[in-house]
Amino acid sequence: MSSKIIGLDIGSSTIKMVLCKNGVITACTTMPMPDGMLVEDHITNVERMGDLLRAAIRSTNMKARKMALVVSNEVCFLRELSLPRMTVPLLEKNLPYEFSSYIEGDLKDYVFDYQVVQNVTMEDENMSLMAAALPAELVEQMQAIARGTGSRLVRIAPNESAFQAIIRQGGALTEQHKEFCFLNLGYHATRMFMFQGDCHKATRVLDNSLWVLEASLMQELGLERADAHRFLLENRDDCQNRESCLNIYRDIAVELMRALNFYRFSNPDSVLEDVWLCGGGAAIQPLREIINETLGITIHRADELIRASVEIPDAFNYVQAYGVTMDFKLK
Repeated sequence: MSSKIIGLDIGSSTIKMVLCKNGVITACTTMPMPDGMLVEDHITNVERMGDLLRAAIRSTNMKARKMALVVSNEVCFLRELSLPRMTVPLLEKNLPYEFSSYIEGDLKDYVFDYQVVQNVTMEDENMSLMAAALPAELVEQMQAIARGTGSRLVRIAPNESAFQAIIRQGGALTEQHKEFCFLNLGYHATRMFMFQGDCHKATRVLDNSLWVLEASLMQELGLERADAHRFLLENRDDCQNRESCLNIYRDIAVELMRALNFYRFSNPDSVLEDVWLCGGGAAIQPLREIINETLGITIHRADELIRASVEIPDAFNYVQAYGVTMDFKLK
């Protein structure tokens, strides 16, 4: 049976797709998200999304029988639970009710899953879990889309699981670092994911992100959104160093510092010394420099955590699509 698998990260502005074999990226591609295709993190046209992915797979020859999808925090409800030790059937029966205060509507409209955070022995009275709830409609949509591309959807996981898998596959990385912060400089939000070892500790979502920078360029230069996006990421006319952009970088960095200080206050034993950047904002050098200066810790681009057999100039964009392909058994 083939060990190849497609990893898919559907973002608000781009779709990232990787083909992995035995934990190594062998091909990848990025597609712009068509206008109106994703509204409030929900796919509005399943058939069109399937056509888009099929065309990308054909053009890049990224065929695989298995597909894995990473989903955003806006779609996936994630909870850390400590529950009395119980059997698996009893846990699966009771898990939905742990989300009853967080989910609007009928619990039957969601799919629930969990992961045991630590091994449970007969002496333990409680067990620690990472539990997730996903809209059943999204699961069904993605299963249909995967089938249309000739693949079978074998995994849907939140961002946290993708980063967790990368930490677990890190080998010497986990010996060098006891704590990890993944900073996703995305289009609609900046997200900070904190881990101690491979144990997820916190996620912080900040409002300032790439769309704020693009809105500034649109207003100052009279650009359309798509043109402002290209100007920013390609640094046309040195737009990344405009004073308005530098001020936004500083705002982002200050928000990150506040989130980091709160994390350290809540975790006084924290020894965090490194941050790994991913997402489109990781390509903006002035933003990286200001974050480095403000946070006062070592900044890495997360592509150094990716294993690939091909050269990927913008590998930091594929971190989550890469991570979601790992940490499970191929049948």
